[in-house]
Amino acid sequence: MTERFLILLNPRAGRRRKGRLERFLAALRQTGASVELRMTEHAGHATALTYQALCSGKYGCIVAAGGDGTVAEVARGFVLAGTHPPTRKVRLGIWPLGTANVYARELHVPFTPQANARLLISGQRVNVWPGLIQYCQETGSWKAPPYSPLKQTEIFLQMVGAGFDAHCVHNVSTVLKARWGALAYLISASSSWKQFSFRPFGVVCDGQSYRATSAIVTKGGLYGGPFRLVTGQTPQSRKFTVLLLQGERRDILRLVFSLLRGDGCPAGVEKILAEEIVFPQPGVPLQSDGDSRNFTPCRITNTPSALSVAAPEARPRRRRDAKPHLQQG
Repeated sequence: MTERFLILLNPRAGRRRKGRLERFLAALRQTGASVELRMTEHAGHATALTYQALCSGKYGCIVAAGGDGTVAEVARGFVLAGTHPPTRKVRLGIWPLGTANVYARELHVPFTPQANARLLISGQRVNVWPGLIQYCQETGSWKAPPYSPLKQTEIFLQMVGAGFDAHCVHNVSTVLKARWGALAYLISASSSWKQFSFRPFGVVCDGQSYRATSAIVTKGGLYGGPFRLVTGQTPQSRKFTVLLLQGERRDILRLVFSLLRGDGCPAGVEKILAEEIVFPQPGVPLQSDGDSRNFTPCRITNTPSALSVAAPEARPRRRRDAKPHLQQG
C-alpha cells in the first residue's frame, strides 16, 4: 500500500526557498509516494492541521516544511493527539526551510531533496522526548495535562533560554528576521546589550536550588544553528542539560566567542543534568526553539510520551561534559 505524506508548509519559508521546496516535492513524488501539500495560515495552524490529520488516520508521515518554529508546532499536534491508534505509528518528518534549522541539524536530517526523500521513504525513525513548559497560575499551582487549553503550555524540541538570549528573541524585529534571517538576532543582541539587567534569579533542578543571571535548558548539543554548545546531549534522552551563567556582559561575550571557535561552553558555566527544572521567580523572559515565549514562573519537564521523528538511526554518544545532580544528604 502506498504511504501517504502530508506536507505542512510555512508559506513564509516556502516563498524564500521556493526552488528547494519544489525539488523536494518532486523527489518525494518520484518514489511513488502519495503527497498532499497544505499551507499554514497563522500561528498555531500547523498544530491544528497536524491534530486533524492524525485523528483522520490517513497519513503515515506528517512533514513540517519550515523552520524550527514550524517543526515545534507540528510536534505539538502530535502531543495533543496522544499515543493511541492510529496516531502512534505516524512519524514526524522535517524538510528544513528555516533560518537556523537547529533541530534538523541536531538529528542529522538531510538538507538535499533526494536524500531527505529517501530518508522519509525508508521509514527510519528515532524516538525523541520533547520538552514541556508549564506556566504557573496566580494561585501558585502548575498548569498540567490535559493539553486542551493550548495557552497553558508550550512544547519545545531543542531548548529553552531564560534571561539574556530570551530578552534578545523577545526584541527581535519580525521585519528584520524575514529580511536578514539570523542576522536579525545579532542586531537585537547588540541593542539589548545595555538594556538587560543581568539580575540573578532562582533555578531549581530536580529539587536542588541554584542561582544564575541567564540559563539554557537544552535537549540537544547545538545552539543557534551549527554551533555546538554541549557534547553528549541528545533529544533521545529524558534528561535535560541545564547551563547556568553566573556573570554579566563579559561572560556572555566569552560564551559567544567560545561557540564561534567551536570550543563549546567556556569554563565557569555550570552544567547540570536534570529531568525537572523550575524557574520560580516571576518576570524572567523565556524563549524556546528561537521563538519568544512568556515569562517565568514556569516548570520544565518531558512530555508524557516520546515522539517518533524521521531521522537517521544513530547510537547516542556518551556524555562527557555534564554530571548528574547529586542530592545533598
